Amino acid sequence: MVRAMGFSGKMNKYLIFIIVIALVALAAKKEKSPSMKSHYMEALSQLENILSDINKSMEVDNDRVLLNKIGLARQNLKKIDPFLRYWAPIQHKLINGPLPVEWETEVFEKFEKPYKRLGGGLYLMEQALSEQTGRTDIKLLLQMALKGAQEARHDSLTLHLNEAWSDFYMNRLFLLNLSSIYTTGFENPNPDAVVPELKTLMDHQLAMYSLHNQMHPSKPFNNEYLSLFQKALHYAETQPQHLFDFDHFTFIRDYVQPLYSLNVGMIRTYKLFSRNVLDYSLNNEADYIFSEDVYEGMNEKGWFRPIEDRNTLAQLVNIGQTWFADPILSGNNQRSCASCHKPNQYFTDNTVATASNFQGTGNIKRNAPALHHVGLNHLAMHDGRFYTLTQQAEDVVGNREEMASNTTQIMKKMHSVKEYKKQLKWLAELTPDHPKPEFGHVSSAMMVYFTSQKSLSSFDSAMRSYTKLPQEIVNGFNLFMGKAQCGTCHFVPHFGGVKPPFTNSEFEVIGTPADSFNKLQDNDSGRYHFFVADETLRAFRTPILKNVSKTAPYMHNGIYSSLTEVMNFYNNGGGTGHGFDIQNQTLSSEKLNLTEIEIRQIIAFMNSLDEKPFSTKLPETLPKSRLKKLNHRIPGGTY
Repeated sequence: MVRAMGFSGKMNKYLIFIIVIALVALAAKKEKSPSMKSHYMEALSQLENILSDINKSMEVDNDRVLLNKIGLARQNLKKIDPFLRYWAPIQHKLINGPLPVEWETEVFEKFEKPYKRLGGGLYLMEQALSEQTGRTDIKLLLQMALKGAQEARHDSLTLHLNEAWSDFYMNRLFLLNLSSIYTTGFENPNPDAVVPELKTLMDHQLAMYSLHNQMHPSKPFNNEYLSLFQKALHYAETQPQHLFDFDHFTFIRDYVQPLYSLNVGMIRTYKLFSRNVLDYSLNNEADYIFSEDVYEGMNEKGWFRPIEDRNTLAQLVNIGQTWFADPILSGNNQRSCASCHKPNQYFTDNTVATASNFQGTGNIKRNAPALHHVGLNHLAMHDGRFYTLTQQAEDVVGNREEMASNTTQIMKKMHSVKEYKKQLKWLAELTPDHPKPEFGHVSSAMMVYFTSQKSLSSFDSAMRSYTKLPQEIVNGFNLFMGKAQCGTCHFVPHFGGVKPPFTNSEFEVIGTPADSFNKLQDNDSGRYHFFVADETLRAFRTPILKNVSKTAPYMHNGIYSSLTEVMNFYNNGGGTGHGFDIQNQTLSSEKLNLTEIEIRQIIAFMNSLDEKPFSTKLPETLPKSRLKKLNHRIPGGTY
């Protein structure tokens, strides 16, 4: 028995020894096995080494050598650019931030006040070098890039790098940026370097797919996707080297758009869910980049957001259409929402630069913006001072220059109309959180109405391969994205200031003049009036360009009556290019050197963004009130 027990003890020790050896071998094998994290860390180390080398030799390197080293760093950055943009966007802005200052607003302003993000790194280093601002400035920007790379190494993102869902959602953002950021010069000031960097970027992304498929064979990037991506890479490799010669139209329509659809399809097939707040605005159900609902900016239904039933929504549209045209919302019962936002003019007013004020003694300061795509922004008004459309509606009706009323007065008057009282009761029943009729029901019904008036433009249809476009439009789009630099502020797919991942948009200082002869500088302080900072002086939100040919006049003050005037303004370098002293202009003051033919082609492209005409019918009559003084109301108002 003793001898048997001794043998058994030796056996146990031997088994434990074998198990330990096996575990060590397994761990070693695991360490050597494919890992997205190790790929990321290795590329980040290489980038750090290049940045450190620049730092050591900056004082002795001439401009040409320094530019070459910056270019090498940029090429290395492309190996992991999609990782950084998705998981470490703050650090990415330090490594390659194209904007000296960017305000964190929009989605996150709904929860906290805006705060400043300083840009640093490679783009601004190259820009400073070309402007000869001195090596001290460049050194500071380099230090920010090194800080960004070091922080990205230790960021909590590394916890998710080896998870399958991470790669597909990161890839979704990569494809969105492939259609906009990576192919416009937004993040690279050298048009000769954009296409070569694009090739490097795509080549390393293809390697990422291979690595992912080794790690996650049950959830692979499928053969259809890989085959199309290889064709896209080949197409990029055969394109001319200079950005201005790149065929953006074919690249996006034939490759990026269908790749996006395939990627979204795999997310749904594999039942993957994002754990990244950067996906806040994006819609998992949108199959196309050029879908109206590819992302959500502001809630377009207000208090009726949960409602999906088509019949109920149709009734809301009808109710909202009547109220939008009823001057009962104004202080004198003579001005309606439709007075300034005319439904038959795409919800703006083509007849005046700015509308007359409520008193009829002058004009409102700013042009009435078109309302049909207002939900594509995260902030409302030219200066972005509201983050919900209900806030905007309450401000407009209470503004003494616009409607000169208040919500209490409006609700009393509406309850004096039997039909409206009944409708308000029904609307309150639809909203358990708001069981009593309030102005929010009124504003929400009107929102459902004016945001329902949309359709696919001919350009959107072409990008979804439904129709073909004339070559003039294709040329215009390529100019828009390349030589004219429009696409660096008006981003694909809706050509406004909301850029991927669609969590914030840009406010630009372009130096808008006060007269159409470009002789006087406009004195409107813009966003600065509500959000004081040096960078926000004369800053305005970049508008969506859908239906732009139908929504003249242009600029926040309605100073230009034609797109040709607008294009000439930009072609000459904006306000600074016209001689205005604007220290914080975000638009380049360099001339674009566009020819008349090129300007016509760009305008032809912008015309292709027009949608079908909206429902323009105003109600023929308005329901009677028990208050006789209200029974002379005219649909649409009198002024």
